[in-house]
Amino acid sequence: KYKNKGQILVVDFNPEIIESLKAQKIPSMYGDVSNIEILKRINFRHVKVVVSTVASEKDNFVLLEYLKEIRCPALLVFTAKTSEEGLALYDAGADYVIVPAVKSGEIISGFLNKYLGNPHAIAKLKQGQIRTLRESLGENKH
Repeated sequence: KYKNKGQILVVDFNPEIIESLKAQKIPSMYGDVSNIEILKRINFRHVKVVVSTVASEKDNFVLLEYLKEIRCPALLVFTAKTSEEGLALYDAGADYVIVPAVKSGEIISGFLNKYLGNPHAIAKLKQGQIRTLRESLGENKH
């Protein structure tokens, strides 16, 4: 859960997500990031970080090229579906790329190394995860 809501702007093409964000008073805008006219409506001059969780490789490249063209000073973080796409984003100028399939493998490996054989620690971790998942759904503590 992100605590500095006033410091972010979420752009999403899903009206339900925008409605949910607005209900949480998270600055958000409905739009397609591959649409340059939408991007022109955002003032990137004072942005510190741009994070793209867009599933479309094409859309990510449109966004990245636009940000480079306007010389956006922000840290540019993207999400890629494959290692190949991640490398291509790095080659195109992304500062950091998250590849969930690769990252989840790293997390599972670290999890097994740390918690295998320690059921008490796993149970504690599980309760924290359940709390986080419920909070992400807007539920109260149960």
